Amino acid sequence: MSSLVGFDVRALLASEAVSAAAGLALQWSGAPWQAAAAVALVLLLAGTLTVKRHSAAGWVALGWRWLWRRKKIIGAALPSPVDTDFDGSVVGVRLHAGTLTSMIAVAGSAHTATFLERTRTASTTNTVPMSVLAPLVEQFGLAVGIEVVSAGQRRAMTGSYAALYEKIIGTRPVAAQRRTWLILRVDVVKSIQGLTTRKSLFTALAAATERCARQLDEAGCRARPCTADDILEAEQLLLGPGSAEVEDRWSHIQSAAGNVATYVVQSKDLPERPIERLWIMHANAVAHSVHLKPTETGPQMAVSVRVETVQHKNFDVPEVFSRIPGEQARALRAARASAESVPHLEYRPAVDLNLHAGPSGVLLGRTVDEKTPFLLPLTDPLRSTTVSVAANPVLVRQYVLRAEGTGERIAVYTPNPMAWANVGRSSRIWIAPSPQTQPPGPVTMVVADGVAVPTIAASTVINVESILAAPEVQERQKAAGSAEQHVDVSITEHEHGITVGTQTEAWEIEPVYYADEANFLNEPTYV
Repeated sequence: MSSLVGFDVRALLASEAVSAAAGLALQWSGAPWQAAAAVALVLLLAGTLTVKRHSAAGWVALGWRWLWRRKKIIGAALPSPVDTDFDGSVVGVRLHAGTLTSMIAVAGSAHTATFLERTRTASTTNTVPMSVLAPLVEQFGLAVGIEVVSAGQRRAMTGSYAALYEKIIGTRPVAAQRRTWLILRVDVVKSIQGLTTRKSLFTALAAATERCARQLDEAGCRARPCTADDILEAEQLLLGPGSAEVEDRWSHIQSAAGNVATYVVQSKDLPERPIERLWIMHANAVAHSVHLKPTETGPQMAVSVRVETVQHKNFDVPEVFSRIPGEQARALRAARASAESVPHLEYRPAVDLNLHAGPSGVLLGRTVDEKTPFLLPLTDPLRSTTVSVAANPVLVRQYVLRAEGTGERIAVYTPNPMAWANVGRSSRIWIAPSPQTQPPGPVTMVVADGVAVPTIAASTVINVESILAAPEVQERQKAAGSAEQHVDVSITEHEHGITVGTQTEAWEIEPVYYADEANFLNEPTYV
């Protein structure tokens, strides 16, 4: 049958018993045998014939459960995770409902470019190696469920430039902000043989967690086990508006902060690039999970997604995302490191889905030959980043403005604040009136334009220089892509274009201008 209509074999025996009992009862009461047979047939079909995963009886039961539990969205508080020492690392482990859980923060590779090759397609080497993770669902007698979850946004949700930045990106799968974690789950009963030889339950999962992180590291994808505090922080981010006071609305979770809906991807739709489609959607935020589990025939995988919107009713989602009405609260609870699971997952043999590990980055230009848009992250989740930009003032302001569009909070220090006046109209960019003035709030990026770098806590510092002479340009080009480059990212404008370098790679690109940006850059027109 189609995916809309199906047959529940598991309910066949119970449905036969109920229908037979009802038919016999009607006959004993004197009803015609035709009526008894008709009632029995209706009851049999009501229990076994499914429409959108549920039989008629199942829909009735689901509706009653939803009405009864809709006020208990998150349910009882989870046990606090406990920090467990293992091999010099501290791993947070939680025991919930017979399931051990832990988390790993995945940073991927630092400052890796993303290319928007075609409409609706983005490519990068900064990916989560599924070929490494899939074999790790079986570890020395432990059956380990591994969930690869990424959450983020296409653009900043505030700031006057953010909407224009999303327009520039267009219908391409871009993540302005994206963080990735692994959630590891071990069912104690199913893994009892492997656990009996371990020092303790918690150290057994800590060892498995450390092994996963180490193998990702060795594959070039930086990963760190989460402590107990890290787990609580990650869960707060993954729940999104669901962490506040919410209401279960059958097809989504509603709160004053926004609406969250969870969907599953049917196994037949996995080849349709559902995760790339997710990052094209104009939502407040999105998240996706790839669920890996061990089976007798090898690792299998399923995919679920969450979409956060302002209004759920008028928001269209692709057909590859299958709704799970009446069970949104359960699906939201599964966002935590707990024994909960997303309902109605459809598994298939594990394949590599090309999961991007971190953000796409800031749009810096396009490749010279193919004219492919080129993006590069100017931040790193594991350490502070230094960026050196030697370019014309308009290009510098353009980069800072686009960084704001990705969600950065920026403080600009300059002896010429009037040149930055229009850029400073954004609520996320603050222009310092003097070198000694502190920002009014926390910032993630500091720009030093012709002044000494101020002492301010920020994950990224951008040092701006004027356009360099040919010998200096050649020196920076030679150092780009090697350890000789003493900054994390260098951007050097020259007569033929722009050289972008990290300590491992270098690219030649050209600037790309958009007329709508002119008003933000104190420029009436672009050249």
